[in-house]
Amino acid sequence: MGVRSRKKARNKSRYRIASKRRKASAQKKINPVINCSAVKSAWDSSKPASTNVSNMGLVYNLNKIGLSDSKSTRQTLLSGKFKKKKQGISKTAVQQLEEQASKEAQLEKPGVRLTNAQVVYATTMLDKYGDDYK
Repeated sequence: MGVRSRKKARNKSRYRIASKRRKASAQKKINPVINCSAVKSAWDSSKPASTNVSNMGLVYNLNKIGLSDSKSTRQTLLSGKFKKKKQGISKTAVQQLEEQASKEAQLEKPGVRLTNAQVVYATTMLDKYGDDYK
């Protein structure tokens, strides 16, 4: 059996560094980085995320709505049953989000990407054999 070697120095905790890390992670949760301009303009950093999202007219937690079936959830959300008229709901934020989503949906996304070698191989095969796939 081998002999275990002992540690020479004890682990020292760097309390200041750990507290800085905890503080930074807490700040990220309170004030997250927002890339969407519509959400960024409607976001109030003094309020929690759930309040900000509900003020924009969106649902923060789908589990609290009380719907169990996904089909019924979709139908009720589309019918507008859960749209509550609250003071402070910014319609412009919701409209901006809808416009941005429609613009992203209209953008054509590339299907299958091929490498240059695959393109050369495919073109040579088409030149050589044409439509004969066998």
